[in-house]
Amino acid sequence: MQAKAASDADTIRQLLCSEMEGVMEREVLTFESVSDVHIEGMSCQQVGDSDAVSCTGKIVATYGTEDTEFPLASYRVVQEDGEWKWCGEAAP
Repeated sequence: MQAKAASDADTIRQLLCSEMEGVMEREVLTFESVSDVHIEGMSCQQVGDSDAVSCTGKIVATYGTEDTEFPLASYRVVQEDGEWKWCGEAAP
């Protein structure tokens, strides 16, 4: 989430699972044109033995003079090449 908020293409590329490689550009560009983006109160925890990580907190993006909040959710993670990779939002 931090790499996405920062539009950090190199880190996003390293952390996306192979299934998500086709949407990498979308993930990089999500907040690219926003003047200020930061994460508030982020805390994440694995959900049992599943491949889901549940996060609390929010991404706050300032568009002009208006703040828009994007609450964090549950995300699917997988282990690839010995590292944990992000695979998008988990099904509810």
